[in-house]
Amino acid sequence: MNTQELKQWIIEKGLVEESIKAFWESFYDWEKESPEEYQKTFPDGFSPKKMAVYIHRVSLTFTRFPDVEDHYYIIIAVRFEYEDDELGEYEIWFDPITGEVFDDWWILF
Repeated sequence: MNTQELKQWIIEKGLVEESIKAFWESFYDWEKESPEEYQKTFPDGFSPKKMAVYIHRVSLTFTRFPDVEDHYYIIIAVRFEYEDDELGEYEIWFDPITGEVFDDWWILF
């Protein structure tokens, strides 16, 4: 496997930037959809300046291995910290052929 080609493909498709953008969209949706949990997490209010968002991991992952040959994905994990406290991780799964988003989710630690 040529990891440099895979890395270049991820860069050319803009998947890192798309992952960060999708994280913020999901984050602001969380504020609207779960206001109680959001308020509990940020009791003094939220300031974007206090949030650190970074790529934690990029992986090629096979699911249902070895039974199903076409279930593999590029997964980018975005970690987020607030005031130096690690809050959680957002994962976005991309189709490794087209670069389209397959699924995404996130968890609070």
